[in-house]
Amino acid sequence: MKLFLDCGVIAPILLIAAVLILAVLQPGYGHSQLISVLGAQGAPYAWLMNTALVVTGALIIVFAIGLHRLLAEGSFFGPLLIAAA
Repeated sequence: MKLFLDCGVIAPILLIAAVLILAVLQPGYGHSQLISVLGAQGAPYAWLMNTALVVTGALIIVFAIGLHRLLAEGSFFGPLLIAAA
């Protein structure tokens, strides 16, 4: 159960780390640009950014499952909305 909830902490850290590292590696990228530029077709490390986005999404879904289990008598829609986000 704790591992499921830890995914909610790991997910944003992974995404922020990926954006910061790839921003340094991609020539011409500035932080005023959208992060989707890092995963766009033709970007040198697009596969890495897209993988980080997919893994982050999976971690958030796992977190929502853990939250649902923790709140067994509570709201069903709260965890569902987190997973949908």
